[in-house]
Amino acid sequence: MSLEKEVKEAVALLAKGYNLADLSGLSEDHMEALYALAYQYYEADNFQDAKNIFTSLCLYDTNNEKYYMGLAATLHSLGEYKNAADMYSVACVLSGLLNPEPMYFAAICLLKNNQREDAITALESIDIMGREGNKLDVSFKEKAKNLLSILKEEK
Repeated sequence: MSLEKEVKEAVALLAKGYNLADLSGLSEDHMEALYALAYQYYEADNFQDAKNIFTSLCLYDTNNEKYYMGLAATLHSLGEYKNAADMYSVACVLSGLLNPEPMYFAAICLLKNNQREDAITALESIDIMGREGNKLDVSFKEKAKNLLSILKEEK
């Protein structure tokens, strides 16, 4: 099979919702093992290796909120606040804008990156997020509300 034909087939599969992990033959178990390894690196403060694996996971499965949260948290720990805020925002979108946790941490990173107005906008958006009956969501919504109140008082 020619390279051109292989590329066309791969693009057609991607358009149908397949991801690079599917095309590469990486099983869900393999992806989860890589996630566990990245998480272990993160927990051991080995952020560069964690970043490398989380980045690969995000490339191979662009629809997994958990992978983006791992990458965002790692970037956050490395002080790469703009990139971390971007990845937290992607995770939030992947949750269907239901999970307020990634947007809360995006706001924190925006503040650390001296993007106060963007942080306020992110915190304000959390008001419409949350899954009914989810206590963690309620907790992040409350944290966002409190932080937003403090930021608005400081103006």
